[in-house]
Amino acid sequence: MAQASDFLGVVFAGGESRRMGQDKALLPWPTEAGGSQSLMERAAVLLEGMCGRVEIARGPRGGAAVAGRPVIHDVAEGAGPLAGLVAALERARELEAAGVVALACDMPLVQSGELSSLLDAAAATGDGACDAAMWVVDGREQPLCAVYRLACLPAARAAFDAGKRRLVAIFDPAATGGRAAVLKRLHPDEKTSVRLVNLNTVTDYDRVMRDLPPGAH
Repeated sequence: MAQASDFLGVVFAGGESRRMGQDKALLPWPTEAGGSQSLMERAAVLLEGMCGRVEIARGPRGGAAVAGRPVIHDVAEGAGPLAGLVAALERARELEAAGVVALACDMPLVQSGELSSLLDAAAATGDGACDAAMWVVDGREQPLCAVYRLACLPAARAAFDAGKRRLVAIFDPAATGGRAAVLKRLHPDEKTSVRLVNLNTVTDYDRVMRDLPPGAH
C-alpha cells in the first residue's frame, strides 16, 4: 500500500488571483517562530512534512524554481486548473510517484490531518477503492485539497484533450470518453470545514488574519 512519502506533493499557485487583485501566492503568513512566509511557502512546508518530494504548480508564471523547489508548468497556458493537474500527474509518473497530493496555496488553515484523511481514503481497497479523494464543503468539491493517484492521468488527459478546464471533469464519463476516474468524497465536520476555507479576496484574507489564534501558522 502506498505511503504518503510515495506521493508527489504539489502546491497549486498558478491562479490569476483576479478577485484578490494581487498574486495571492505571495501574500504573507505567520510562521511558528514568529516570522513570516508566503502562502505558497506555507503550503509547501506542510506538504514537505508528509510527501517524499514537493514541487510548485505555478501555471504560466515561470521560473526555474520557487523557494528552491522545482516548478511544474501547465501543459498549456491559460487552459485552467486541469492543465495544471495533467502536468502534475505527468510529473508524478516521471518521478515514479504513486500520485499527487494537491494543495492550493490559498488554503492556509489546512493541517496535516486533513491531508492524512485524504491519503487514507485514496489507499482504500475493495468496495472503497478509488482513484482520487477530495473534501466537499457545503456541497462544493475542493479539488485542490485532494489526492490523485496516477490512475487519474488517462481521465485527466482525455478531459483536457476534450477542451475541459475544471478539475472535476475527470470524474465525468461524458467529458473523458468513458474513462472517468473514480472519486471518493469526504465530508468534514464543522471544525474541519473552517480549516478548508479558501482565500479569494482581500476581505477573506483580512478576516482570517484577524481571527487567527495566537501561535497559529
